[in-house]
Amino acid sequence: MAPTSDVDKASTVATSESGESNVWNTVFNVIAAVGNVTLGLILAYGITDFLIRWRQSKANEEARERQMKDEDEKEQRIRRKALAKLAQMDPQMFIDRIVLDKEPDSEEREKAIQFLTIANPEWAKKHSTLLIELLSQQ
Repeated sequence: MAPTSDVDKASTVATSESGESNVWNTVFNVIAAVGNVTLGLILAYGITDFLIRWRQSKANEEARERQMKDEDEKEQRIRRKALAKLAQMDPQMFIDRIVLDKEPDSEEREKAIQFLTIANPEWAKKHSTLLIELLSQQ
């Protein structure tokens, strides 16, 4: 298609004379587009890396909390076993060391006496009056 007007002729002449600059503009635009894509990829990688690290730190924190909870539960089980053994072997020492350390008429003292009763029911039946005194002692 041939230029029909003077404006078309002028733009054709300008394009043919400055064709080199149009190539450089095209190259620059391609490089800019590649740069934008590269920047987008870098940002996507950075965001993904951040999210992965954040999720991993949360998982690590939850694992630490679970481990601490498990250790606490284990310590409590060991303590309960030791107290049960003491209550079975020497109920009077259990009373001296555990029950009498609790405040009189407190829920803690009641629980300690209940623990002794469960751990050593025969002794508790024989010494029920002592246990009642310990409960009501002020």
